[in-house]
Amino acid sequence: MKKLFTNIKNTFGAINSKSKQIFIKIIAVITAFFTAQKAVLCDNRGENFIDSGFKVLIIVVLAALLLAGLYLLLGDVIMPTLTTRVKELFNYKG
Repeated sequence: MKKLFTNIKNTFGAINSKSKQIFIKIIAVITAFFTAQKAVLCDNRGENFIDSGFKVLIIVVLAALLLAGLYLLLGDVIMPTLTTRVKELFNYKG
């Protein structure tokens, strides 16, 4: 990759110095980006695989418990009260 950038720099040797500085900054940013990506890809510590699996598992279990609780709450507490109130509303004898 360094050889490629060197060849590109040599090719653009005839341009003015301001454009050359901008081009060098762009190359520096690209090199930093690829260096960071290479560091992440070459990391072989094994982190974030088991951790992510446990996080997903915990989220799924908590969501299932929350939905089960809401289902029980709606079925036993809210719906009977709601039906009696609706019947009382339409059975109004003012």
